[in-house]
Amino acid sequence: MPNIATLAGTGVRLSQAYAQPSGSSSQSALLTGLYPSKTGTQFIPPNNMEPVGLSTDFKLMPEFLKPLGYTSHALGRWGLGYCSKKYLPTRRGFQSFYGTWNSGGDHQTHITPADPRSRYTTLGYDFHQDEDVYLGAIGSYTSDVIVDRVSDLISEHYQLEQGWFSGYPTGKVK
Repeated sequence: MPNIATLAGTGVRLSQAYAQPSGSSSQSALLTGLYPSKTGTQFIPPNNMEPVGLSTDFKLMPEFLKPLGYTSHALGRWGLGYCSKKYLPTRRGFQSFYGTWNSGGDHQTHITPADPRSRYTTLGYDFHQDEDVYLGAIGSYTSDVIVDRVSDLISEHYQLEQGWFSGYPTGKVK
């Protein structure tokens, strides 16, 4: 059974990176290899109702890795657009997605406001598996269901017979 030290020793380690002012711009920089000012994602993330996303003119890391035989799965919050299916992670090189499309939602009910800056706004459910709403996360804390999904993916791809240790910062060990 592989362990984290072995995986890190035989893989590529990202040991330094610059942080951006928001999660969306950091995600954009990591996945494109470009500064956010080059991709138009350098500002605070747009309102949940704005019809924008990272331009599909920019190829993302999983699109480069797929021809090399890699499988890629996006987990957590997708901050690069969802107003059109062309912006979704499963259309940008990821084989699967599991998580939220917005920020600012409740981590247990997964209810999020359309406009988090307004007291008077509509609410909606935000947890997705691939391109579909996933109701199975209701009542479960976001980080718990993400860790469970990571564990499932590792088991599927590495055919582990037992659990594994994750450095995911929830303190949960399987």
